[in-house]
Amino acid sequence: MRRVFFAVVAAVLVGGCTGGVQSKDGGDDTGLPGELLGIYVTPEDVVLNVGGEGQLRATGMFADRTTLEVTHLVNWHSSKRAFVEVSNRFDEEGTINGVAVGQSVVTASLQGITSVPTNVRVTDAELLSITVRPETLVVELGETIQLEAETAWSDGSRGNAAAQARWITDDGSVAQIEAGGRLTAAGVGATTIHADFEGLSSEDVAVEVVSGAQPDLVISNFTVEGGESDFTATATVKNRGSAGASSFWVDLFVDPQNNPQVGDLGDTFGFVSYVGPEETDTVTFTREASEGSHTVWAIVDTDGFVEESDTTNNSASGTVNVGAGAGGKANLQVSYFSSFDFDGTIYYWVDVYNAGGVDASGFYVDVFYDRTTAPAINENGDQFERVESLAAGDTAYVEFEVEQDCYYCWSWVTLDSLTEIDESNEDDNIEGPLTVTTGEDGGSP
Repeated sequence: MRRVFFAVVAAVLVGGCTGGVQSKDGGDDTGLPGELLGIYVTPEDVVLNVGGEGQLRATGMFADRTTLEVTHLVNWHSSKRAFVEVSNRFDEEGTINGVAVGQSVVTASLQGITSVPTNVRVTDAELLSITVRPETLVVELGETIQLEAETAWSDGSRGNAAAQARWITDDGSVAQIEAGGRLTAAGVGATTIHADFEGLSSEDVAVEVVSGAQPDLVISNFTVEGGESDFTATATVKNRGSAGASSFWVDLFVDPQNNPQVGDLGDTFGFVSYVGPEETDTVTFTREASEGSHTVWAIVDTDGFVEESDTTNNSASGTVNVGAGAGGKANLQVSYFSSFDFDGTIYYWVDVYNAGGVDASGFYVDVFYDRTTAPAINENGDQFERVESLAAGDTAYVEFEVEQDCYYCWSWVTLDSLTEIDESNEDDNIEGPLTVTTGEDGGSP
């Protein structure tokens, strides 16, 4: 399954507040919903040039599951002001500036609640490419989708320049895009969009706006891996419908008294921005738990925000043992696989996630440049890299550089080709095909 790069936005449940939400000057802002549960900041990863500027936005999530932008109310903080400055000035809230080469973590806080951190890297490297995510869009009339402008830099940095890029639509009567990359399906039809940033343009992305089509969200795979004091649950969400599904939640329930139903609020949850027809996306949760056996449920779109053709197939469940005798295993997954072409050289990015409950010792990651069928696990790739260890719940980032002409080649990646790791699931170690081109028609797939 290919990860839609921007699809999952983390939402953290922390201690809520009661009563009204206060503004920075101490007064109550009664125009906001009541109990604030969490704050998330977008974009999640930003790369700036030295002297460059960007914009962060903070969204508050409230007890009734409504969300509202609170960029102007939160207090912004940069962990390394020598590298990244963030503004709290009126009408400039959330504006970030690259001061010097380095990295900082930026957070937003309100009423004692701190957001998920955003990583901001300042670089003097060269921008190599910009790619719009998702790669294709099928959107119901009137829907809005948050786009991402993925940037790749010569020092290996990756970021999201959605707030910095200039967004262009070929037909504004079909698709309109606000500053920051928020697309609205304005009229039935087809068009293309692209993004410009720092003198580079992305490839065109096809947009189809439909009317009367519906998505159908299901959990196509649900795994739970136990550890010594916690567990990791991974829910693969598939859209079996004929239209894309946007802006919905996946709820996780731990040891519920009764089987949870649509409408119930989970113990924790993750936000999914978009899943196209016949596409999948993965939401992963890691939760602390007491020693022993636990029952875990996941439900997609428990709020009913998405109008689906079938709402009876939105849940999945499993059991997990935590602590002594848990019998946990590692589980290696390709959480991201992409490429771009620069001056005839193909650069591959592979993110390997250990969704299991125990650490994985050394294993190989193999990439296959051009083949029409999926490779077997025991085959050697055209190139391979060794990952010496990968802790449970962590991600390893592997890169390959290939000098080879390729016109619509199908590339693949495999994990643990020598089967050195005893995994709980051996069926998710192959990813592909990824369509790759070089030369005049080359670029990101």
